[in-house]
Amino acid sequence: MLSEVPPGKNYLHFTEEHGAPEPRFRYRGRYWSFLYKLSPDVPAPTVPAQRITYNGPFHWDSRHLRIRELARLQMLPDWLLLDASSASRRFIGNAVPPILGAAVLERVVSHLEGRRPEYERHAALAAAWDPKLTCREVLDAYPPPLLPRMPLSRSALAG
Repeated sequence: MLSEVPPGKNYLHFTEEHGAPEPRFRYRGRYWSFLYKLSPDVPAPTVPAQRITYNGPFHWDSRHLRIRELARLQMLPDWLLLDASSASRRFIGNAVPPILGAAVLERVVSHLEGRRPEYERHAALAAAWDPKLTCREVLDAYPPPLLPRMPLSRSALAG
């Protein structure tokens, strides 16, 4: 059934209100992410902390997203090592995207210091604000890790 959902759509594709000749679901009868398939042309709305069989987002090729793809949707740097565990997925789904965190922190600090935030931004934050740059270019603007690369695993999260 997922293969029948167009990119950027969800289960609503199979409702009478969306023109399905033989409706399979009641309109607004499921959670919005049920059978939600990403579109390559539209930003992803969210990354869930748990993988539930029929809840998305799914890749537009009708498959579950890989851990690295989920991390990139959250704008987590590629140097952050993640395994394929549910702990990594939970970490990604509960994370605040670093670029968002940096933007909020920048405003808070400038307010506390009594200055306007029109000063030079960190390279990664400046890259995120540039609409001409690709996701890859924004990720490349991240600073290198301060500590040696350590895999993020279930034991690392528990400790």
